[in-house]
Amino acid sequence: MRLVKPASLAAIFSLVAVVIVLTAWQYRTHLAWRFGASRAQVDSVQAIPIHPMPRVTVPEDWTPHEAGGVEFRLPAGLVLDPEEFSGERDSYQLYRGDRFSVIVFSTDDPSHWDDLLSLATAFSPESKTFTHLQLRLEFYRASASDFRWTMTRQEVQWHVFCMTLGKITRMISSGHVESAFTRDIEAIIQFGETSTTLEWQCTESAWGGYMHFLFHEQPENREWVRAVCESLQLRNVN
Repeated sequence: MRLVKPASLAAIFSLVAVVIVLTAWQYRTHLAWRFGASRAQVDSVQAIPIHPMPRVTVPEDWTPHEAGGVEFRLPAGLVLDPEEFSGERDSYQLYRGDRFSVIVFSTDDPSHWDDLLSLATAFSPESKTFTHLQLRLEFYRASASDFRWTMTRQEVQWHVFCMTLGKITRMISSGHVESAFTRDIEAIIQFGETSTTLEWQCTESAWGGYMHFLFHEQPENREWVRAVCESLQLRNVN
């Protein structure tokens, strides 16, 4: 039996150590994510299904309203709360009804998304630019199970970005999302288990906002919210 000299063993161990260090360095982003995901409580985040919103007909007896650069219609019978808030750039309205109420928040200053959108472009493997609703859909598409050891470092960084920021900015953690993007308005409906939110953004201006539907009892059908989304159109300022 041929014995390996101590000097040879030292050389072998040194080579193995170098390989381990280089491998760890190459996969440092992967390792950091695998060990940090559970601590950040994002290791169980799942994708939310996203579908195009089916076209629907808006009932003729619904009443017109306006906010955030758009006109829209709501079911008849809702009463506007007199304590409406209207600031220089933001406005808040509450429509009360017997079965549900609708909170409408609108703004012409979505600058709080600017830093996040810049980061998204920086982390995106294709350096893609996003609107804030396009980015929100990316967050909903992301799942912890998307991680692969074969990802490039930039792909891992994008995965980490979508997981961590998505967990913070998601409006629902289960349910599904429907999108309705046109040339003038981008809109998504977020159907959660206990909440429904319609969010919109005008493509050619800074106007945007959301409607949060508060149901006083568990509704049998919330799909009529699609008709509210269908009714969105740019406000005529002439």
